[in-house]
Amino acid sequence: SALPSASVGAPRTLPAALVRKLEAVASHHNGLVPLHSRLFAQWMHFAYPRECKYPHISGTILNTSTEEWSATTGLSHTLSEADISSYVENLRPASKSPVASAAGSGSEDESENLCLTMWTPDEELIDADAWMMAHSERQAVEGRFSLRSLLRVTAMIAAAVSLLSILKGQTWFALESVKAMDCGGPLTSQGFFSDRKVLKYV
Repeated sequence: SALPSASVGAPRTLPAALVRKLEAVASHHNGLVPLHSRLFAQWMHFAYPRECKYPHISGTILNTSTEEWSATTGLSHTLSEADISSYVENLRPASKSPVASAAGSGSEDESENLCLTMWTPDEELIDADAWMMAHSERQAVEGRFSLRSLLRVTAMIAAAVSLLSILKGQTWFALESVKAMDCGGPLTSQGFFSDRKVLKYV
């Protein structure tokens, strides 16, 4: 990928698991990847997790403001510097554990496979009707191009057959001329592409 972001450098090689997910999205839509779709937004989240939020399925989450969340839970939506320092200190022993060290030493593909466990195949299109219409028009255009290609190939075959027929006639005429000269007389005809019945020895 040659597209950098604030947290992801470029160029970089996308993990194989992530590439397969994008291919799966295209396969789901007959070879196309709709940009305004949930599956592509989900793929973008795994490619750029800090820039692209995870696209939850419609109706599965409740969007609230920070004030509404604080009013509902009774908790503050901000942390003081002391709270942040305490949280970081509590995380340090866990980061030194054998399990955390083993997870940190895994390959990029292994880490990506771990993240892709959140992947769901549920698709949602922002404007499904417009997408279906555009896809139908594309299929119709491809069908017309296929017919044109077939006609073009047919015309080329017909031209090749005609050319072979002409070459065959020229070859036969040349052989007959040689035979006539060997017999001691010139060969006359009524034209270059004359029929065999018209040719005669004199």
